Amino acid sequence: MLKNHTYIGKANYNGQIYQGLHPAIIDEETFRKVNEKLAHNRLDRKPYKNKDCAGLLSKVLKCKACGSSMIHTYTLKKGRHKYRYYLCCNAQKRGYSECPVRYVNAQQAEERIIQILRGEVKNIKNSPHKADVEAILSPIWNTLFFEEQRRIIQILIQRADYDSAAKKIGIVINGIPERMEFDSNIKKIHAKGRDAQKRQLGQEPPVRKSLLLAHHLNTHLTEGKIEDLNQAAAWMGFTQSQLSHILGLLHLSPAIQTEIIDGDSKSLYAIPEYKLRDLSSKINWTRQSELWTEIKSTHS
Repeated sequence: MLKNHTYIGKANYNGQIYQGLHPAIIDEETFRKVNEKLAHNRLDRKPYKNKDCAGLLSKVLKCKACGSSMIHTYTLKKGRHKYRYYLCCNAQKRGYSECPVRYVNAQQAEERIIQILRGEVKNIKNSPHKADVEAILSPIWNTLFFEEQRRIIQILIQRADYDSAAKKIGIVINGIPERMEFDSNIKKIHAKGRDAQKRQLGQEPPVRKSLLLAHHLNTHLTEGKIEDLNQAAAWMGFTQSQLSHILGLLHLSPAIQTEIIDGDSKSLYAIPEYKLRDLSSKINWTRQSELWTEIKSTHS
């Protein structure tokens, strides 16, 4: 809906955009910003199950001590908690005594390298991967599917290495020729479970994440990249009913969708997703607007 030029008073005829005779519902600047945000968070590849136990830094991270690749793997603690780590191939093949690095906690390594990357890509001028740079700098980075995050990481990073003895991470970013070195800030810890990940994902309002997901699902279904909701539910760990409710958010008026995606109101964090479901069931956009004002007032 938010990609439809009708809402800015224009018409699309045979792929060409013309000025329409009808009045605009939203202004062109808002239309452009929202579409840029949707584009930054868009997937260009078909989602898949993580069958090969790939990590965000797979084929990127190397062991500084011996130069070997570090592979992503995991172990189960007490049969329940998954502890992810990157393991030096040399240590895997010849034994831990052959490599002083051996392994590194996957979540900490990924978070630290993403933090470094965000700080350094701002210095790249005329990057050929502008959209990918903008994606990793975007506050909606954590809402991207794993495979899209991994694709962006592999485009932006030429290589990275970890040195446990010096407690350093080295990184070569495409567009910056020299290798840079940073403190790793990595501690050897046990699995934290899912709490840390939930806190990270909680940085974005739940209603915004749901609406963005609705747009992505709709795009993939339309383009045939996802066969049906059953397939999407299997990939994402949702039920078909949950995804149906999420897709229903696309029935919200353009003005409300724009405010949810591009707004900065603190009330967005307090509004539960089920309130939007009730709202999207109203066909009349004027009535939606009235109820939306009431919802924001109640949760401000």
